[in-house]
Amino acid sequence: RKHGRGQLPRISFRNDMTIDGFRRCLAAASFLTFVTAGGLSGLACASPASTPSADRPTATADQATVGVPGSSETVEAPAMGTGRASTQTAGGQGAEHPVEVQQVDSSIAPTVGSAPIIQPTPASVATQPVPVSTQESASTLVQPSPTPEPTPVQPTPEPVPLTPEIVTPPGDVEAPEFRGIVQWINSDPLTMEELRGRVVLIDFWTYSCINCQRTLPYIRDWHDKYGEIGLVVVGVHAPEFQFERKEENVRQAVADQDVTWAVAMDNGFQTWRSYQNRWWPHKFLIDEQGTIRFHHIGEGAYRETELHIRNLLAEAGVDVSGIPVGGLTGG
Repeated sequence: RKHGRGQLPRISFRNDMTIDGFRRCLAAASFLTFVTAGGLSGLACASPASTPSADRPTATADQATVGVPGSSETVEAPAMGTGRASTQTAGGQGAEHPVEVQQVDSSIAPTVGSAPIIQPTPASVATQPVPVSTQESASTLVQPSPTPEPTPVQPTPEPVPLTPEIVTPPGDVEAPEFRGIVQWINSDPLTMEELRGRVVLIDFWTYSCINCQRTLPYIRDWHDKYGEIGLVVVGVHAPEFQFERKEENVRQAVADQDVTWAVAMDNGFQTWRSYQNRWWPHKFLIDEQGTIRFHHIGEGAYRETELHIRNLLAEAGVDVSGIPVGGLTGG
């Protein structure tokens, strides 16, 4: 039973205790008398075979009653800071080894059998905040760094193109000579040989063809912009109908449709066949060396055709940078 410092422990003897248990209790009492001055307290010695009696004190606030698994006995748990270890059997027979008294680390919960003894948690000590003087706190405060102003991102200038917008492919076919021309309108007779050193646009057309008529404004624009700096436009008129073979009809159509460039009347389709042509309209671009570099069938591709004209003029050493591209609506 629990006792105070400097007092002898009280040992309880039960009437039903065995001789062997009585001997162990006497040995424990002699030992406790010797070590009482050392501060050991709270020890209890009871036979595992015994059952609690009515006069056994109830566990106090700093003791716990713990059941042993497999047995009907209860054991008083020692107060914090002390403990005991005993070898017991689950069947209720007394232990065959002497009682061992040992000091247990207070940080480890002692156990009886396989059930842990729950130690009471000491009340937490409330700590008062330490006041800090205003002067000291002001000197130790870290002033926040001002957020730097974001640097405005300058737009990246678009790179200046170093190459033409469109590349004119090289050619390996020499432009055929004009053949079977029965009449030249707006020009003296021309030959491909004498046109070397110039960029030539050949347009196969016939004046009653609606598709041909729709391309004429663009050909006129190119003739007006580049005709004085190296471009020669030749309209090879190949008649689709019999009435288109008459010179007076062709001349009247040239005047009505404001065709101001050279027109070659190919009534026998000899030049047509030299270029292996089969369509109205069909345009061929020939460079200064007399090589076919680009061709287009039908309407459209007007901007592309003009860019090729500018490329071939630039190859011939003509500066076209001051001349705007386009000017007419449409493809």
